[in-house]
Amino acid sequence: MSSSKTVIVVLNWNGKEDTLACLHSLAQVETPEHEVLVVDNGSEDGSEEAIRAAFPEVPVLQTGSNLGFAGGNNAGIDWALAHGAGYVLLLNNDTLVEPDFLTHMVATAESGPRVGIVGASIAYAASPQKLWAFGGGRFDIATGWVRHLSHPVPSSELRPRGYRHFYITGCTMLLRRSLLEEVGVLETSYFHFCEDVDLCLRSEKAGYELAVAQEARILHKVSATTRISSPLFLYYNLRSRLSLVRRHGPPGAPSRRAVVILWLRLWRPAVFSGMPLSGWKALEVAHEDWRQEKEGPAPMEAFSRGSRGRLLALFLLLVIVGGFFAAGQRWIVSHTGSRPRSGQEVLGEEPAYRDLRSVFAALWEKEDSLPPEDLLHALYAMAVDATLSGRVLGRADRRCRRLTHRLVTLLDLSDQQARDHIAGLYEVHDLGPPPGQRPPTWSDLRRQGVLLLQAIAPAADQGRDRRLLQEIARDELSRTPGYPRASVVAARVGLWKKWWLDRGLDKHFWFDPSLRPDSTPWLKALHASSAQGGQPLDALLLEMTDRPLALRALLAQLNPGRDGALVSECVRIAMLYQVDFDERGFPHRSWDAKAGRMTGHSASEYRAVALVIFHRVCPFLPSGADEGEVIKSIAYWWKGARFQARYYRDPLKAPTLEPWLGGLDRPEEEGGVPIARFLRECYVADGFRELLLDQLDTGHEVLVAELVPWLGYDQQQASAKGFVMGYRRMPLRPMPGERGRMVGIPWPRVQELIREMLHRITGDAGLPEQGVDETTRNQFWLDWWRAHASQARWYRSGVPAAAPPRFEMKRASDQ
Repeated sequence: MSSSKTVIVVLNWNGKEDTLACLHSLAQVETPEHEVLVVDNGSEDGSEEAIRAAFPEVPVLQTGSNLGFAGGNNAGIDWALAHGAGYVLLLNNDTLVEPDFLTHMVATAESGPRVGIVGASIAYAASPQKLWAFGGGRFDIATGWVRHLSHPVPSSELRPRGYRHFYITGCTMLLRRSLLEEVGVLETSYFHFCEDVDLCLRSEKAGYELAVAQEARILHKVSATTRISSPLFLYYNLRSRLSLVRRHGPPGAPSRRAVVILWLRLWRPAVFSGMPLSGWKALEVAHEDWRQEKEGPAPMEAFSRGSRGRLLALFLLLVIVGGFFAAGQRWIVSHTGSRPRSGQEVLGEEPAYRDLRSVFAALWEKEDSLPPEDLLHALYAMAVDATLSGRVLGRADRRCRRLTHRLVTLLDLSDQQARDHIAGLYEVHDLGPPPGQRPPTWSDLRRQGVLLLQAIAPAADQGRDRRLLQEIARDELSRTPGYPRASVVAARVGLWKKWWLDRGLDKHFWFDPSLRPDSTPWLKALHASSAQGGQPLDALLLEMTDRPLALRALLAQLNPGRDGALVSECVRIAMLYQVDFDERGFPHRSWDAKAGRMTGHSASEYRAVALVIFHRVCPFLPSGADEGEVIKSIAYWWKGARFQARYYRDPLKAPTLEPWLGGLDRPEEEGGVPIARFLRECYVADGFRELLLDQLDTGHEVLVAELVPWLGYDQQQASAKGFVMGYRRMPLRPMPGERGRMVGIPWPRVQELIREMLHRITGDAGLPEQGVDETTRNQFWLDWWRAHASQARWYRSGVPAAAPPRFEMKRASDQ
């Protein structure tokens, strides 16, 4: 079987009628390069005999028992790979296909070498005009919740976003052979549900892409084996999702809150289907089995449907409605009849904030230790009690400036990170008490921290700090009473972060001086060559980008006279694109849902670190208004400067012409380099022209006798000596100003180089370049050579011995 052929695996378990209907639709498939395989999971309804009788040409693989979705399909995958399949299509037996669906799916899979899994447009069999899933859906690996895509989306929407990953549903899933060999088959520990999500997550980690063939249409009867909201459906759904989250989710996932929400979401349809008790029991058994890490089929004796389910469902519905009504009443009372709570009452509700005397003693008396949580508690108390805030800010002055580092670090926390550190913070939402009757938000604590920074950190005697104080005085944060907008506070925090980058190395701003960044390890690594175990610049780039203060300390210690050897690496990194950083494993800029902030960096941020180091260690000042123009300016400068060994940590890696110039000082018969090989090898060397012309002078006069005759050769004679017509080959991602690499050696360009070499060696200007054709320029040097060929200084082997011409005078008597 060729690598482009496909084996369609149809898994059957007690679904004779559905499987026969599916095979009838597969019989109409137009694509010739495919084969259908039926895998029977030990059915007891006569499926195997009926399939063999109706479709004798279709092979049937009998597993002997119910191996689950993963086990049965894995048996089919192994059979397909053993028979040389290039693609394996997993297809549910309760589906109907269109004749051209496989053509579109294979075409999508072959659109790229890293497209590993392809899905299709799956519609409801009962409502073909309504889409059940566009390939699959999105899965949240932090909470275990899944949602199908009910409409087509562009390919850019199929990429992971934070904890939400796109997956291809196992209902219709085309798998590439190389993916199965590298990533593996379906995970059998789930038994049913989430095997497809697990395979998609593993494929993404291996670098494969997911795609959807929109033109490929499938009709799905939707859960013909395990009916929606049946106890069996609920059991497998909850157990498999929790197992998947524990395996692929972030540390600590799933949280208790996520488990409760997932449980209630799955139980809700069971309540309205009239089986709340059996559904609840199934979820309870599934949760316990997940805790004990049980695998395999569900305990069937635990699932029984009660006869009074619909009455109980109605009773529970009334209880839920009554609960919402009571909550609404309490909210109305709290907004109309309750009095605002004072700051002392709020503090009294939280034991951790009752005694703040030691905290403020540490602020003013400079104790040896102050945990960050205590500083957060102080900000909390200031946020809920305006009188306390006024007293603290009134006593704050430059004596407390050593708290600056901790304040700047704490104010940079996201909302979620702040709630992890401190209890009782209010989460803003639409329905809630007014500001005067609620606990403080994280924005309120940040406002107090900003005001405290304003009192303790700036030094008014410095010009830049005076400008900062003027900006703060004009800012809305200083004028607005009560609770300012969160965006205003966030903007002020951003200003203090910029200020901190300029002043963060001052030892007076650190509560613990040992925490100040130390750039000495970086400096030692940058000074050491590769032979001494030094690391390349891009290996240190991740650390430098994530530690801006330490980078500032490093830049203060760099200078061009000593560290100019870093120029070559800075230029190389400045030329890289985003895909180059991705290939090197640099984390891409993305949203971290748990941290509530952007993580990673873009290519522009990585390049910025290399450029700022370049500005410190290189005397060249690039021109340009934006980053692209600066890089282009550096690229043009580097074309000529890259031949200087002082710009390389390992000078032996600098380009040199010594391999070609060596041997030109002695004749060929004594081991010298032939001029033809010299021209041929030099011409294909990267950037050799500028370097060669810079090194040629009158000391190479002995080459003239061998260079001039080449100007008299035509293209045919030159081709016979190895100078064939050439062309330029552009790189896949050319750097700015890059003209590509020459493949072959064009003879007119070689002659142009020879004439320039003769100019440098002899000092003769030759003919004017303007208005003179190629033949005239060559003829000038041939005529010049007739007048100078007798001079021995032009030869490596000396002037050739040749008899001078003889002239005889005829006498008159001879006439």
